[in-house]
Amino acid sequence: MGRLKIHLPADEQTAQFCRKVNAQIQGITDSAIVFNDTSSMIPHITLVLGELVPSQTFEGLAKVTQALAQQVKPLTLKLSQPYIDQRNYVVCAIQENPALTVLRSSLRENIMGVYLTTRVHRNDIAHLTLAHIDAQQKQVNAYLKMIQEIPQVECTHIEISHNGPKGTCIDRLFTTHFPS
Repeated sequence: MGRLKIHLPADEQTAQFCRKVNAQIQGITDSAIVFNDTSSMIPHITLVLGELVPSQTFEGLAKVTQALAQQVKPLTLKLSQPYIDQRNYVVCAIQENPALTVLRSSLRENIMGVYLTTRVHRNDIAHLTLAHIDAQQKQVNAYLKMIQEIPQVECTHIEISHNGPKGTCIDRLFTTHFPS
C-alpha cells in the first residue's frame, strides 16, 4: 500500500491560493510540487504519516480515523506569511490552536505504532506546503513578501491519501467529515 498520510485537505479558497502561489513560483523557477487543474497533488496540512503496520488493515485505520474525527468540530486555521524553510519548501506555518493540537496528539497516540509505522518528523510544525524549489530563492522570497491576501483554512474533514513525491498527497483513499 506504500506510505500513507492522514491530513486536513485545504478548502477550495485555500486550494486556489495554493494553485496561484505555486503558479507564480513556477514562473520564477521549477517546483517539484505542482498544484494545478491537471496535477494529482492535493494541497493539505499533514497530521500523521507512515506505512500500514503489516498486522493491520486499511479498513481498521479508516475506522479509527473516523472515530477520532467525530470528536472534532470543524477548524478555522490561520496561515503565516509564506516563507522558504531550511529544506527549500515554500510553506505557510499554521498558527496552532487548541483543537488542532488535541487532534494531532490524538492521532499520534491512537494511530502511530498501532496502525502506521512510527516515523521521525523533520518538521513537526503544522504547515501548508506551496512549492519545493532548488533555485532562485532570492527571487521567490521577494515574491513571497509581496503576498498580502492570505486565506484562513476552513477544515471540515480528514482524508487518508498516498504519500507522493516531496511529501505531497496523491489520491483520496478515505474521507470523513467532522460533525458540525
